[in-house]
Amino acid sequence: MIVVSDETGSGVNLAASGRHFDSITSGGRRVVKGEPIVGLATQALSVSVSARNRNGHARPRTEIDEDVHRCVAKAIDGGCGVALHVMDHSKTGVCHPSQECLLEIVSTYRNSVQIIVDACQTRLSQNRLKWYLDQECMILVTGSKFFTGPPFSGALIVPGSISARMGQVSKFPDGLADYTSQFDWPRAWGAVRSKLATSMNLGQILRWIAAIEEMRTYFEVPELLRKIALRESAAAISRSIDRYPNLQLLPAVNTPSTNEEDADEFETQTIYPFLVMRGNRPFSLTESRILYRMLNEDISGLLRARGITDRSELAAQLCHIGQPVAVSDGAGGFAGALRLSVDARMVSRCWSNTGGFLGADKALQSFNQVRIVLDKLQLLLEHFAKIKNEFDPSCSI
Repeated sequence: MIVVSDETGSGVNLAASGRHFDSITSGGRRVVKGEPIVGLATQALSVSVSARNRNGHARPRTEIDEDVHRCVAKAIDGGCGVALHVMDHSKTGVCHPSQECLLEIVSTYRNSVQIIVDACQTRLSQNRLKWYLDQECMILVTGSKFFTGPPFSGALIVPGSISARMGQVSKFPDGLADYTSQFDWPRAWGAVRSKLATSMNLGQILRWIAAIEEMRTYFEVPELLRKIALRESAAAISRSIDRYPNLQLLPAVNTPSTNEEDADEFETQTIYPFLVMRGNRPFSLTESRILYRMLNEDISGLLRARGITDRSELAAQLCHIGQPVAVSDGAGGFAGALRLSVDARMVSRCWSNTGGFLGADKALQSFNQVRIVLDKLQLLLEHFAKIKNEFDPSCSI
């Protein structure tokens, strides 16, 4: 079961049900997308719980909690075990279900449910991380979102109790050998490792090492200053978006935690999804994908070819923001929500490795980058009709 399935990665639904999520595996073998991975998915069913309703509005937390609990109970009553994928920060910052819901499920169905936390944005507190581990949840994290490390750097955090049991496992799905080698697994899981190839993915290791360095640099900053820097950066992003009348922020959907132990820097909203408006209508998902590609490319030459010679320096800027997220437009189609986010470097670049605060100048560099992104987006909107046909919306982003 996947909670907030409409705001997670495009291949998650297939992967979570033990199916190939692409036509080629990470080991290089060609497969049929959607077909079961050998040894995993012959009987697996996927059940999804959406974060938003048909109008694109966030569903109430209590409603999602009820859906999750009902679906878990139905599956277990039908004789099935449940892998429950919960969301701690989706692409738009959504977190579901509530901790109270998870506690009830764990206490009622502990032996029939395994909770996997999608924390791939890695925007969760250390206390919240510990709370999940105390409930024997496994946690998916990456170093490439909040921590700004290389793409495809990630890890699975496993509670000690589950790790101990894995050390006794002797059976292993044959199909996973297409995706992993023995060096991806702990040494204590000897039986699992023995069934996998000895080849080492050096790129994967180096990407994770680089991501860990970004994490180390971030956590060198004292917690109070992390809180202040994230709060001020978030406020600056929100104010910046508000200055552009054709940009519409999606409303924040998370409720503040009532747990004082969890009240650290991630109580601040750090992801700001927004719609690009044309009158009263948002840009479609296809149009938003074109805008995203334009932002990431030097389009100064393209504008000059159309007789548009002003602001070429801005047009040449390469601006990388969050990819468009499909959000219902309320009329049967999908709009595309672009995203600006606060990240770890906005904090760590303001702190020297000798333990000193470097002041407002460094912070202004981040705010200026936000301004450049939004200014270029405004430029693109002014000339969108003239240049959109140069960009194929079907191209991968």
